[in-house]
Amino acid sequence: MRFDVVTIFPAMFGPVFQQGVVGRAIERGVIELHAHDLREHTHDRHRQVDDMPFGGGPGMVMKPEPVIEAVESIRGANRGPVIITEPWGERLDQKLAAELAKEPGLIIVCGRYEGIDDRVRTALDAREVSIGDYVLSGGEIPAMVIVDAVARLVPGVVGDPGSLAQDSFSHEAGDAATGWPQFTRPAEYVAQAAGGAQARLSHQGGEEDMNVIQQLEKEQQKKKVPALRAGDTVRVHAKVVEGTRERIQVFEGTVIRVTGGGLRQNFTVRRVTHGVGVERTFMIHSPRIDKIDVLRHGDVRQGRLYYLRGKVGREARIRERRRLIAASEGEEAEADETAGEGMEAAEEQGS
Repeated sequence: MRFDVVTIFPAMFGPVFQQGVVGRAIERGVIELHAHDLREHTHDRHRQVDDMPFGGGPGMVMKPEPVIEAVESIRGANRGPVIITEPWGERLDQKLAAELAKEPGLIIVCGRYEGIDDRVRTALDAREVSIGDYVLSGGEIPAMVIVDAVARLVPGVVGDPGSLAQDSFSHEAGDAATGWPQFTRPAEYVAQAAGGAQARLSHQGGEEDMNVIQQLEKEQQKKKVPALRAGDTVRVHAKVVEGTRERIQVFEGTVIRVTGGGLRQNFTVRRVTHGVGVERTFMIHSPRIDKIDVLRHGDVRQGRLYYLRGKVGREARIRERRRLIAASEGEEAEADETAGEGMEAAEEQGS
């Protein structure tokens, strides 16, 4: 995916996106980011990009000519929609970010001063986006937010695609959309408080709070959950709401990964339809999952079967784990034999 940003401060973007997930994606060529100097599209010796507003008033307004000329010069390399950062635009959220991530690219115009001449919006059929109800010096920081939020949803940017299902505000996160408090080791940490006193901090944060959290997690966890492994063929019955109606949608395929634990445990299922691979990630304990049927156990050693993404037909098939099935059948036969011997012994005692 390609991002083109039109701004009067193009040097702001390089340092921000040289690091982190997006920076690594740029190095690998998964996404492209180009910052264009708006002043390169002016034709006066002062390189002026703004002028006084019609009707008077304080401040300056960005002129339409340089902006439209700059965007038109990019069109040949980027056929994506034009985004203008404006305070009255539609609010950026995870749903909008996911929608924009499906585009081939984005051209983002950074507003400054009192805004951009509205003829730019109509001429370019631009979409106005806001990142919140507060005042910033310009549209560069909102543009960075849009790039980061959209780029991490592009396939191949985040190393583990399944982690996106656990993101705050993601559709798969369900009721836990905003996340929850997290802890790591050590279990206890001695901190130096003000005045030289030492405070012992525990990840439990108080027995009562921890007990409440554990109780809530226990209540939300499902009692009967199949033990899933990568390579298993499963049939997932997911609840889908359409308007006021709810129905069950069945998704059958091969489990290519299982991660997390407790309420955060999730698995990714892949299936190939008409030569096209489709993947879905499900939270095992989500209330949207009606049931999970394990149809076959795969005989594989890897924990993650990402190599299946490049295969179709017979190459994508996984050998069934026969030994496990034979062992389970043997255990059932042994249990039946033991039960039969117990019944015979009981009859002899009765006689």
